[in-house]
Amino acid sequence: MPLTKLFQDTVTARVERDPAFREALFQETMSAFIEGDTVLGKSLLGDLVNSINNLNGRFRCHLSTPHAQK
Repeated sequence: MPLTKLFQDTVTARVERDPAFREALFQETMSAFIEGDTVLGKSLLGDLVNSINNLNGRFRCHLSTPHAQK
């Protein structure tokens, strides 16, 4: 099920203003991968990366790898 724009905006706003939330979201993401729940891990990682990318240009995460760009 795709996330709504409102939810994505809420997560982005929380990530921007709350370092503890950022850390908790990261920890939850890693826990999901370690426990073998890659679907949840990928979803959480996407939320985290998208939120960080939206922080007014202060942070940038590029998902493409250098060898993929020719």
